Amino acid sequence: MTDVAYIMKMLPDDYDFDRMLNNDLMSFTYQEFIAHNERIIRDLPSDDLAFLRRLCGMIKTSALNLMDMESCVEFRAQGIYYNKGGDLCIFNPR
Repeated sequence: MTDVAYIMKMLPDDYDFDRMLNNDLMSFTYQEFIAHNERIIRDLPSDDLAFLRRLCGMIKTSALNLMDMESCVEFRAQGIYYNKGGDLCIFNPR
C-alpha cells in the first residue's frame, strides 16, 4: 500500500464528517473534504510524508494519546485530517 493510501485510511468517515459540519469545514462536502486532504497529502515533501506515515502507524497501534489540559484526561488518538486552512488535526474517538 502506498504512503498516500495508508494515510488516507486515517481520515474521518462520512458519519463522523457529518458530525463535524458545525466547525470550519461547513463549506465542504465529504467528497470535497477527501479531495482536499488527498491533494495536501500528495503534495507533501517526502520527509513530511514519511513522518505522517509514522504518525499514522502510532495511531493505528494506540501508541499516541491526546490530553486536554482542562480535564487532564488522556484520549487515544483515532485519526488525522487536514482542515480547511491546511493545518494537520489529530482527532480522538467520541
